[in-house]
Amino acid sequence: MQGLLEQLKLLIPANESSLRFSYAMLERELNIPKKEIKDSIRDLVDQGKIVIEGNRLTIVGYQSNRCIIPEHIKKQVYKKFNNRCAYCGEKLTPDTRTIDHIVSLSEGGSNYITNFFPACIHCNTLKSSLSLKDFKVLLRVEMFYFEQVMNTKLF
Repeated sequence: MQGLLEQLKLLIPANESSLRFSYAMLERELNIPKKEIKDSIRDLVDQGKIVIEGNRLTIVGYQSNRCIIPEHIKKQVYKKFNNRCAYCGEKLTPDTRTIDHIVSLSEGGSNYITNFFPACIHCNTLKSSLSLKDFKVLLRVEMFYFEQVMNTKLF
């Protein structure tokens, strides 16, 4: 599993350096038990990697380089995959759909449409900043569209 710090970075809004949080929200979004989150956050605070002030969590020295993806781009990405998660095939709803960077920004990926996949919240959180190859190994199962996507031109 990706480290908590990397997962927290994914929750920080575009062009921000901190996150409004509660332990219940982190438990729900990251699917990690609250006790484990509290222990990990305590360790990260002790290591000077994060700062907590009230209900704001700041990752020291981090500024999100995520962009706000325009709605027309999101629609194109969702349409390309028939409004399904590119990883598990789940039908996406407005509450479950996200856009995943195929090559993560932290690994040099871009904010161009050719680097976007539609993903359910679960798969996007689980993939985090992993490469597609590492994510496939992590799951140890065939992904719904994986082979098909790898053999077709995206856009």
